[in-house]
This record gives sequence, C-alpha cells and structure tokens, in this order.
Amino acid sequence: MSIREYRRRKTIKNVHYTKKFNNLNLFIINSEGNVIHEAAPFPIELRNVLYGNQPFFKHKNQVSFSNPTNRSVYVLRKDELEVQRILFDFGDLNIKFPETSGKEIAEINFNEMVNRMTSLNRILDEYSGIFGPVSFMETDSHIAIECIKDGQNIYIFYCKESLKSVIIKPEDILVYGLPMTFLNMISVSPDGKSFICMTSSYRIKDICRSLSSNDAVIIDKDLALINKQIKESDNPVLIRFELTKF
Repeated sequence: MSIREYRRRKTIKNVHYTKKFNNLNLFIINSEGNVIHEAAPFPIELRNVLYGNQPFFKHKNQVSFSNPTNRSVYVLRKDELEVQRILFDFGDLNIKFPETSGKEIAEINFNEMVNRMTSLNRILDEYSGIFGPVSFMETDSHIAIECIKDGQNIYIFYCKESLKSVIIKPEDILVYGLPMTFLNMISVSPDGKSFICMTSSYRIKDICRSLSSNDAVIIDKDLALINKQIKESDNPVLIRFELTKF
C-alpha cells in the first residue's frame, strides 16, 4: 500500500446516527451525525415500498432527490446547504395520498417490509393517475422524469425552451428505432447536453432479427451498424441521444 493510499484511507470516517427515523425520506447528516435538514414526507401506507432505484441526481453542482409520494424533487444547494422543493403538477392525473405530519415514529416490521418490496403497483391499483417522479434527470435544455402510470414506467420530457412536455411510453420509439421498453435511461452526458441510455446486447440482436423478418420494415441505419458490431454475449451498450425542441 502506498503512503498516499494509506493517508486517503485514514481520512475515512464512520458516521453514526442513532436516533429513530420519522416518516421522512430525505435526511442530510453532517460528519458528527447530526441532522442538518430533513424533508420529503411519505404516506404511512408506502413506508416500506421501494419506488425508485435512482432517487438522487447531480446537475450543475446541485444534488436532487425525487420523492414521488408528493410529486416533488428536493434540490440541495451545495453552497448554502438548503433544501428547495420543486412540485410537479400533472393536472387531473395528480395522485393524492393521505398526508402524514412526518413526526410520527415508524415502527419497522421487517416481515411487512419484505412482503411490500414489490407491491407498489398493487397499491397504485387503488389510485388513478401518475406516480412520480420516480427518478429525475436534467440537461441544459431538457428535464426527464420517470413516472409510473397504469402499471407502466413512462418518461415525461420537458423542454425548457418551448415550455412543453411529451410522454414517452414503453412501446414508443425513443432512439435508433428501439422501443423505450428496451432501454434504461441511466445518466446525463458529461457535457450536460444529452441523456445516456443502456440496453443489453441480446435485446438489440433480438429486435433486429424480428425487424429483418418483416420486409415492410426498414431498420434504422445506426441500429443496423450497432447490431453488426456486437455479439449477444457482449456487455451492455450505452447509447447517447439528444432531444431537439418540441
């Protein structure tokens, strides 16, 4: 081990937080284990449900946290250590869960938690509307929010210039002739101008075989090139795409 590596490891510090968490999603804790900010309340009935795998996102030196239970994104301003709430309005499709004060102590039942890990869609069957944002990403010109509607994951793209939005459903074609259901949007490009998707190589091979069997369908030239260059056993493919004004 080098001296530099040893010094780096010595600076690692464990932070212990011993207080009980109340019914809030977001806690900002300093190195002494003290809560600086707490925000993002959630309904009791959704306490043990996993509803997002990418709740945090960094854009222009700010960290965002998505909280679909109240249609919000919370932005942490690094310099000021303040949390700003951004509320999304889906109009008639807003879901209104029973509110909680955020001050009651949640007794965690781990058996209940395991049973409800995959039960979000079952709970949402009792409500009609858009559940989101599950994840939130932002470029210089667009905002992309992942939501759930009618048991399906959808993306809503918002154009900052035109102030308009479009909904991309799983069956809609997003890039290179690939349906959204084949893609997983994971990040924003390093330059902050476009989004990055990931898809499995075998999915590309599979859809190209399916399209080539239909003489009336012309495969996108870029997709055909990717298909020619990869094997089904290859690592996942990253696809960068840009949205234009809509």
